[in-house]
Amino acid sequence: MKKNKFIKLVGLIIIIAFEFLFVVQMSSFAATETAKDNKSPYKLEYVKFFGSGIDELDQENRIYNKKFPVSITKYVNWEIGIKYEPVSAAKSVIVKQVFYNPDGTVLGTSVSKKDEFMIYPEGVSFFCWGYGSENLGTWELGKYKVEVWIDNYKIFTDTFEISNGNQGRKELSTKEIAKKANAVLQINAYDNNGGRIGSGSGFIASADGKIFTNYHVIDNAFKVEAVTNDNKKYSVEKVIGYSSEKDIAILKLRGVKDLTYLTMGDSDLIELGEEIIAIGSPLGLTNTVSNGIISSIRPNIFRKVAGCKDIQISAPISSGSSGGALFNIYGDVIGITYAGLEALGGENLNFVIPINEATSIDMYANYSLEQVYVKEHILCNAYDGDLANGLPNGSGKMTFKNGDIYTGDWKNGFMSGYGKLTTADGMVYEGNWINGNKNGEGKLLISDGSVITGNWVNGKLNGSSTVIINDGSTHTVYWLNDEVIMLDGHKVKDNKLVD
Repeated sequence: MKKNKFIKLVGLIIIIAFEFLFVVQMSSFAATETAKDNKSPYKLEYVKFFGSGIDELDQENRIYNKKFPVSITKYVNWEIGIKYEPVSAAKSVIVKQVFYNPDGTVLGTSVSKKDEFMIYPEGVSFFCWGYGSENLGTWELGKYKVEVWIDNYKIFTDTFEISNGNQGRKELSTKEIAKKANAVLQINAYDNNGGRIGSGSGFIASADGKIFTNYHVIDNAFKVEAVTNDNKKYSVEKVIGYSSEKDIAILKLRGVKDLTYLTMGDSDLIELGEEIIAIGSPLGLTNTVSNGIISSIRPNIFRKVAGCKDIQISAPISSGSSGGALFNIYGDVIGITYAGLEALGGENLNFVIPINEATSIDMYANYSLEQVYVKEHILCNAYDGDLANGLPNGSGKMTFKNGDIYTGDWKNGFMSGYGKLTTADGMVYEGNWINGNKNGEGKLLISDGSVITGNWVNGKLNGSSTVIINDGSTHTVYWLNDEVIMLDGHKVKDNKLVD
């Protein structure tokens, strides 16, 4: 605009401060109108948008999108250029903003007096900041109207829309979402002797094999295997991020590329009553699909981590579903299933970790599964003894967090050799160890005074043993993986003599 042809524009900034969990889409200002009172000295010249923290700004179409985390106040800004006649204007103005709900009722009104402005030869330019917007109530989905008045003259009227960011997206059926099961995995965990210690679920989050699951699914594991719906098996190369407190683990598969993976959604946008679909491997039944709704969003129940929330769902999940994917109706992952209250008598009271909590974890780590074990189960305890490469090696005493105390031989951070373990509940084992498990000959003193002298294999009694019970009687007992199969020459089944 040439200075010799046009009057200087007057800028008015209106700031609406609000805390909510949506994407704001500002509609085109096609309905913009000027004051109809011919005596008004104000005339609308233009409207444009600007502001800090803008994700996407389409200036030509006057649409801008911003995602607002619920805990952070952000600002939506308009600049309204107003031509003012005559030049000899008063040096203070009253600015009123009126906001209307989608149903036409008044959401709130903000009024302010502004004395600060600059006078130019061609006119007046002033800036005015909105007041009282924090008292305007709760912003729900829908189209709102805003009016701006200056000195009782209506200068600007238009609508803007609050949306959840999914407008125009296709809603998928449960059958369509179930097809994404190929990217949901069964996770099998093994100890340092190769024995399977548990299983759960997980899902692929990148083409190069990034996997999300629960930490408790891989806790104590020295080997982890991921199995797809069509029975393809992959080994876990490393742990690239985890939080034992938040019960989240991010794994990296070994030597893979071009895998089918899931799209991460935005758990900040979920709503009560929203339909959801869960896919996991309950009780080892690979890729079981169940549906339900979001029942609640509440402070986390089981993890006890300050500031973290749980998504409560009605979709049935069982043991083995931990680490599975929770989808919204657009097929985006919005959470990681991890717990339920079924064991306490609850029915369909199941809980999910919001996906935003998982994706916020640092994923630049490079831990082996063994390093995670040592970090979580060895280095966190009190140790007094010989070290090598920062780990217990040689002879030493370890006092564990749970109150157990081990005194004896160590190798690479594990109880290996000869040693004595006294548990917090009063049991005492003294004998041979290999890689943290009882292995070989040993003696176990039970808290009731009974004594078992025998042979252990990978932590379990096997073969012949001598048992002295607390009444002083002595018995010969044969064991198979901690189960009695023969007592004093008589066969035993289900803890009963059978001959």
